[in-house]
Formats: sequence, structure tokens, C-alpha cells
Amino acid sequence: MTTLPIVFAALVTAKSFTPDPAPVADGETLWVFTGHDMPKSNWFNMPDWQVLSTKNMVDWTHHGVVMGTDVFKWAHQGDRAWASQAVKRNGRWYWYVAVMKEGGGDCIGVATAASPLGPWRDPIGKPLAGPGQAWIDPTVFVDGDGSAWLFWGNCGGTPACWYAELGKDMVSLKSEIEPVPGLMDEKAFGPTLKRKDGTPRTNFEEAPWVYKRGNTYYLEYAAGGIPERWAYSTAKSIHGPWTYGGEILSPPERSFTIHGGSVEFKGRNYLFYHNGMAPGGGGFCRSACFKEFKYNPDGSIPRLEFDDIEAKACETAGENGGLGIMVRRNRGEWKHATRRVRGLAKAGVGDGPEDNAKEPLLYHAEDGTWHLFWKARGKDWHAASRGPDTLGDWGRQRPVGAGEERAMLEKARAAGGTWTLTDKQFRSVCKPERLTSAP
Repeated sequence: MTTLPIVFAALVTAKSFTPDPAPVADGETLWVFTGHDMPKSNWFNMPDWQVLSTKNMVDWTHHGVVMGTDVFKWAHQGDRAWASQAVKRNGRWYWYVAVMKEGGGDCIGVATAASPLGPWRDPIGKPLAGPGQAWIDPTVFVDGDGSAWLFWGNCGGTPACWYAELGKDMVSLKSEIEPVPGLMDEKAFGPTLKRKDGTPRTNFEEAPWVYKRGNTYYLEYAAGGIPERWAYSTAKSIHGPWTYGGEILSPPERSFTIHGGSVEFKGRNYLFYHNGMAPGGGGFCRSACFKEFKYNPDGSIPRLEFDDIEAKACETAGENGGLGIMVRRNRGEWKHATRRVRGLAKAGVGDGPEDNAKEPLLYHAEDGTWHLFWKARGKDWHAASRGPDTLGDWGRQRPVGAGEERAMLEKARAAGGTWTLTDKQFRSVCKPERLTSAP
């Protein structure tokens, strides 16, 4: 068992990839059930399932593998341990997983245990649902009236998403399996797409995630084809009709899938997903991430951006005179967004070391604009950009005047701190960026 600190938004460990995070709040503990991508994979090679936990969203414990396909004797063994979700009811845990039946066919299995750490067992000795075409990615939800519901699906099936009511025992189906209504209705699930043969298909891709706030049901899901986005629809009944709410997240970095879900924990809301940003990561080696968010007053989910960019303005020395910008995401490797901020000749910055800009500062305003300040020819200078890694797009450089520019400069200077970076080509003295609000 390894204790992990939070590394920006990514829960990463060099020992294990943690795709398809499914968070469950249980009193003072948040449990996150995940899959397990094998290193250096070029397909979804996933032999078992893992569990992470936290009590404060900062210090994480990676409990490692807690259940394998061997729990399901009827399933294909050692692989196809795909996405899952668990729920606690009446003091017992129920874990719904996507597996393949021996001989073929996608199925939903269920395992039970007294603890998220197991031991887990198969209480029915057969699939709970399936086999069916693209019957994967189960989500489970217990309503306030005691009814429990299971959704699952992928656009490879026809229809793409199904649901059924669970029995009180949580290991049987009480109702018939029905398709989720409105999958081809743009008002319900967003703009329809086209298959390779030109036929239309639903915007719903896979990975349904169902929950309820007040009197509103939420269905979050991967959408928009490949690469996947994260979107949602709402309804006043578990049976629909559903109304499309829009996209929540764009495709994640270095991953063409995004599978996740939302959870409330200790009065705050978090959206989990996965990306490929961990060392050795990629589209088949994914790691769980999360972002905190707040619902809008009307209950809608805001559009979210990925992990904050950490950026530095560099005063470069040597052959590359001028100003440079370096960025990193998820505490990963620093990368040069640009060796030189272009167009600074009129702002006292030339090509030689003697013309270097001095005391560079980078400031991120509340509206998302990045502001670069530096000293040259006895003056303070300013340039602005919509993003620190937008090469050369730093607008008009001008001396800092009175008012807002001067106030931003003073806040940037107050942030303080200096880094010294050295790479193969030149040495850089860098000033930090701080996420502070514009005056």
C-alpha cells in the first residue's frame, strides 16, 4: 500500500495506471474505484480493478489491486476488466463491472463485499446483464424512494445506452431492460454525428454516469465521437425525457477517452476523469484526475477547463537574447512554449546578450488573459496574450502606464520568487506566475 500526494489534478503513481475513475463518498472517506491499464499497452489491456481513497482530497492512498476477473468464473480471464462503478447499500458494497463472457459477448457482472477492499465475491455466478453488443460501462444509482437503477452502454450498440431497475437485493434485475429514450434527439443528447458509412448516430459515446440533485436527474457521459468529450443531460424522471445540457470538458490531454463521473464530498463537488499525462502514459495508459467545480445557480454544470498551466517568464542569457516563456502541466516536464517572445525590438530587446530584458514577470488575470512584464531601457514594459503557450501571440508591447497595468505589475512583483533553469542551449532565470485576480 502506497500513500500518494495529490500532484496537481492527477492521481499518478509510477507503479500503476488508474483509468475509468468511479468516485463514491462514504462518510469521511472518498473511495475511487478504477481499472488497471498495463504499461506500454497498445490496446485496452486491463486484467483487474484497483481502489484509491482519501479523507481530504490531498493525501491519497493507493490500495492497489483488490479484485480480478477470477472472481467471475464465467468470464474471460486475465483481460477485459473494463470500466466499473460501485455503490454502498444497507452496509454492503456492490461493484458493477464490464467483462467479457468466456467465448465472447459483453456483459455486466456484479460482485459484493463488506468493504471496498474486499474480499469480493460473485453472488449469482452469471452475468447480471448480457451478453449484448457493446454492453459496457455500467453506472448505478439508488434513488430517494429506495429504487435502484443500472445504466450502461456504448455507441457500438443499437441503441447505444440501456437501463433497468435493480431488485432490492441489488444483484438481480426487477424490470425489463429498456433503451434510454431520445438518444437520436439533438434536444436530448446533443448534435447527432455520422458514422463512416454516412449514417447518423447519437452524440452519446459511452460511459454513462447517473445521479440526482434535488428533483433533477443528471446523466453525464462521454460524447462527440473520438476523441471523447464529457457532456451531460438532465431529466425530471429517471425515464426521461432528457434535455441536453452541453459539454463539460474537452478531450483530455494524451487520451482519446475520458470516462469519469461527478461526486459530492464534504460539501464540495468534484468531477473525475482520466488523461494520459502520467509518465509513460497515453491513450491506453491512463491516470485518474479530478477537478473541483460549482454548479450554476440554475443547477447547470459549468464548462470546465483542464489542469491549471504553470508558467514562467524567462530572462535568457547567451546567444538567445530576449524573453522566453516556459510551461508545464500536471507537474510534468517544463517545456519551452517559445524561445523568444516575438516583436520586442521596439521595446528595448535586441538579439544580443547585452539587450536582454530584465526582471520578467508573468501574471494571470481573472478573465484568463496572461500579462508579461519586463524592464528594458529604464522602463517597465507590458504585453498580453490569451495563452502562455501561444507562440508569438503577445499582442502590442508598450510601456506600462498608470492605472490597471501598473496595479497588475505591482501584484506580479509581490508574488516574488525566482527559478534558475539550465538546458543544453542556454541558461534561464525565471520568475513565477501566480493565479491572482486582476484588480
